[in-house]
Amino acid sequence: MNEAKNHKELVAAGHEFARLMSSDTPIIDMAKMATQLAERLDCTTVALREKTKQCDTLAADNMAHADIICRLAWQYSASGIRPVKNYLNPASALLFDELEVLRQPATAAVIDGVKFREVQS
Repeated sequence: MNEAKNHKELVAAGHEFARLMSSDTPIIDMAKMATQLAERLDCTTVALREKTKQCDTLAADNMAHADIICRLAWQYSASGIRPVKNYLNPASALLFDELEVLRQPATAAVIDGVKFREVQS
């Protein structure tokens, strides 16, 4: 088996190998396939852990930004400023933009996830 196979090719080869495997398949071939799949799984697991750490860091940054935006929005609202899209008053336009950022699906999901974890704690 070619060691330079990419992930998809290896997965396809593993499925095909499993489909064709019989009691006549040499044990060494089974061991080689299992080893290749396990090595790729190890690499994928390490990469996934690293990406998860990056995601967690970005989520924490996003929460800090969302907190600042919420406080700014609250201050503007408390001052009597109302959110109006593309309004001549920059404060009204900024307040509108701030609230839109908080409504973005990824930001809203992170905020909701953190609030959910805080409630469960």
